[in-house]
Amino acid sequence: MTRPLDLKAQNALCRTLLEAANDAIWVIDLAAGRGVYINPSGERLTGYTSDEILSCDWRLPLTPESGARIAAGLSERIAAFESGNESARVRTDQIEVLRKDGAVVPVEVVTTLVGDESGRACQVVGVTRDMTERKRADAEREALQLQLLHAQKMESVGRLAGGVAHDFNNLLTVISGYGAMAMSMLPDSDPARPAIEEILKAGERAGALVRQLLVFSREQALAPEALDLNAVVGEVELMANRLAGAESRVVARLDPSLPAVLANRDQIGRVIMNLVANARDATPRGGQITIETRLRDLGEACPVCLGATRPGFYVELAVHDEGTGMDEQVRQRLFEPFFTTKEAGTGAGLGLAVVHGIVSQCGGHIDVESVKGKGASFRICLPVAAAAREPQGPPAARILVIDDEKGVRRFLRAVLEGAGYGVLEADGGEQALRALRESPVELVITDLVMPGWRGVEIVHTLRREAPSAGVIVLSGTIEASHLREAGALGALAALAKPVSPGVLLAEVRTALQPRA
Repeated sequence: MTRPLDLKAQNALCRTLLEAANDAIWVIDLAAGRGVYINPSGERLTGYTSDEILSCDWRLPLTPESGARIAAGLSERIAAFESGNESARVRTDQIEVLRKDGAVVPVEVVTTLVGDESGRACQVVGVTRDMTERKRADAEREALQLQLLHAQKMESVGRLAGGVAHDFNNLLTVISGYGAMAMSMLPDSDPARPAIEEILKAGERAGALVRQLLVFSREQALAPEALDLNAVVGEVELMANRLAGAESRVVARLDPSLPAVLANRDQIGRVIMNLVANARDATPRGGQITIETRLRDLGEACPVCLGATRPGFYVELAVHDEGTGMDEQVRQRLFEPFFTTKEAGTGAGLGLAVVHGIVSQCGGHIDVESVKGKGASFRICLPVAAAAREPQGPPAARILVIDDEKGVRRFLRAVLEGAGYGVLEADGGEQALRALRESPVELVITDLVMPGWRGVEIVHTLRREAPSAGVIVLSGTIEASHLREAGALGALAALAKPVSPGVLLAEVRTALQPRA
């Protein structure tokens, strides 16, 4: 049978437990207003020795704000406790410790009032826990949650932009296509030519705007290649200096030992120019704009990317400015389409949204560091190219037109029949299959997104039903992943809406050439 510990043994055990505890444990004598005990963890937490703490006011190791708040709360608790309110005995507070070296440490403190024989509060026993790691973990979790919400919002807006662009491209195909046909029928002296030219120019501008939306929504197919990023910076540096204006200067600081990245040359050039233009607008009084490249190893816990990219080697492209900077509210919305801090009529708010879309399609990540009044740094991490892409074989193809938009079908038919081709039409899957079974064709031109018959299913079905016919994909929203899958199934080419008569006929002629 175990014998109970005597008083001396109990005291020894209590002291051992107190001194071994990870949390700071302390006792304050309320009459003296000073501490009477603090354990070794309390000394480590505050940076003071026990003699220093116990010889001074109990608020010594607290920030002034925390000391005042605890003192005010303690007075109220003592009055309630001595009036018989037992709930006032224990309380938990989030406060800050001011260490001897000046560092501020966030802590959680649980205080318990101890009463004497008459029921008056005589001591306070406290247990203080360092919350630094928990606060850091909470901040990282909150940042990840905000990043997830932002990504979900951007994805939703991207899907909306892609859908609008798809329908708008159908309309532009009809407008620009028939406009070009009408122009070709008019003599140079016809008074209607200037009006039609304006229609075609407006169509081109609208098409450019739609292409920006498609890049943002990640539905514009890019042709990546193994790319020397320093060479691209060199190609656009002169133009970037002109874009920056007389008051600013563009300086390139390039790492000469960079590996190739997998990206599209024209689009990366566009990214650089957009970022330089953004930096110029942020430095109205002029200043230096720096373009920098370097190799980065993004480990498992990249503090900038926060899990947005896979660990590994990346090439960083950074653009720094000395401009006005931005606050956190603006930074959070920076890549949203049509969001702008410029005056009305001076910008569409698509430049940085397009940058975000291009970088995302390259498998990279972009982040912004900025302080109001102290400039900004845009950092883009692009994946290192494992190898150059394999060149694709020459396209071959031949003519059933499939599109759910009647106006688009009529335009395609007019162009093709005008060039001497025979044309069949189908508004969807069922009509297309009937046409293929009744009249063999050499080429199929098909929309990639139609109700009830979507994506690579179209190419797969066409190749199964008409294995000798080539396939050209025509769509306003072509995803790169879909193109790869369609190519693997036998699709030979892809045309983006709106397509001009000349481009259409050139692709058709190429497709109808005899295959080797």
